[in-house]
Amino acid sequence: MGGPGSGQDPRDATAKLLRHQYNPKTAAITHGLYTRCFYPCDGCRWRSECEEFTKGGTCVLEERVFEDRVAEIMALPQVEMIDRPRVVRAVMDEIRAAVGEAWLRAAGEYRIENGELKYHAAARDVARLKDRADKALDALGVGPKARRELADTNAGPDLGVLVRAAAQAEAAKRAQATDAEFIDEEAGDDGDD
Repeated sequence: MGGPGSGQDPRDATAKLLRHQYNPKTAAITHGLYTRCFYPCDGCRWRSECEEFTKGGTCVLEERVFEDRVAEIMALPQVEMIDRPRVVRAVMDEIRAAVGEAWLRAAGEYRIENGELKYHAAARDVARLKDRADKALDALGVGPKARRELADTNAGPDLGVLVRAAAQAEAAKRAQATDAEFIDEEAGDDGDD
């Protein structure tokens, strides 16, 4: 499409914009905005086994997990209402990664294409989604890295340092006791003769 300095006639760009038909059902997919786009029941691999299957509907199970997980994270003291978009994105990434992992377990991580064994692209997507969710949750103080850091700061004093200090104190005490005994013995020997 071009902008100022691109050499494109602005009237052409305007005409293209005017011909653009906005479709709210596909706009989120087209622009990558998957914030609350649950998986359609009709395309689900497990639709024949699912008790919640609704023709033309979306995954009720995903929606329940989404609502519960968002509520769980939003209830944490360090998470504020301004963090909700990040929480929503992270939870959707977690859900997409979990569904992707289940799908890969059922279908396999490898596929045969033109007689060659190829790594399934969905496996890379699962890893990317998990990583993105972990980073967002870490930024909120909820993810695995943040929990590890919190555990390190709340762990209290280093036990190794305490043990070494106690051992050094005991060694110093023994050294003083030995020196005192030696001095007493010398003093006793000098006085007896």
